[in-house]
Amino acid sequence: MGSAYEEDHVLHWSFRGTHILLPGLRLSSFGSFTAASLFVIAICFSERFLSFISEQEWRPPFVARSRWQNAFWKTALYWVITLLRLLYMLCAMSFHFGLLLVIVTSLAVAHLLIEVRKDIQSSDTRGAYSSIEQPFHDDTPNHHLPSVRLRSKSKPNGIFIHPQHSNLARADAAALQLGLGGPTEREKMLLEHYSADLINS
Repeated sequence: MGSAYEEDHVLHWSFRGTHILLPGLRLSSFGSFTAASLFVIAICFSERFLSFISEQEWRPPFVARSRWQNAFWKTALYWVITLLRLLYMLCAMSFHFGLLLVIVTSLAVAHLLIEVRKDIQSSDTRGAYSSIEQPFHDDTPNHHLPSVRLRSKSKPNGIFIHPQHSNLARADAAALQLGLGGPTEREKMLLEHYSADLINS
C-alpha cells in the first residue's frame, strides 16, 4: 500500500485513470488528457482575466457607486478568483507532468497577454498627454518673427544718495551719539552736513 501511494504522488507521464476535478474526467488516454488540458486552460485564463479586472478596479454598470455595493462586488470577485486558483492547484496535484506543463504554460501565456494590454494602455496614455502638451512645447523655430536683443539694465553712474536720506548714515550717527561705535565716513559726512546747516541758519 505504501508503494502505491508513493507512485501516485510522484511526477509521471503515464495515464493511470486519475480524476481531474470531475467524476467523468479521467487521465486514461490521450483523448482524456486533451479534454483535461482544455478544461485546465479555461480555468487558468479565467483566473488571470478576473485578476486583471480586480487589479484595474473595473466594475459593471449595474454596480452603483455606493460603498457597500462596491465592497460586495470586490469581495465576490475575490471569491471567484480564489476558487479558480484552488481548482488549478487541485489539477496540479494529479502529479501528471504533462498537465502540470499545461497549467504553467496557460498561466504564462495569459500573463503575457495582460502585460501587452497594459503596455498598450500606457502607450495610449502617454500619447494623449503628448498631444495635449504639443502646442506648449513647440521647438520649431519661427523665421517670421524678428529677433529682439534684450538689454540688461545697468546702474547709472550718476546716482548719489544724500547722507540726510540714507538710513545707514542715520543709524551710524545714532550709534555714535550713544557711544556704540567710532566715527565712520558716513557719520563724518552727516555731521559735516548738520554743522553746515547750523552755520547757515
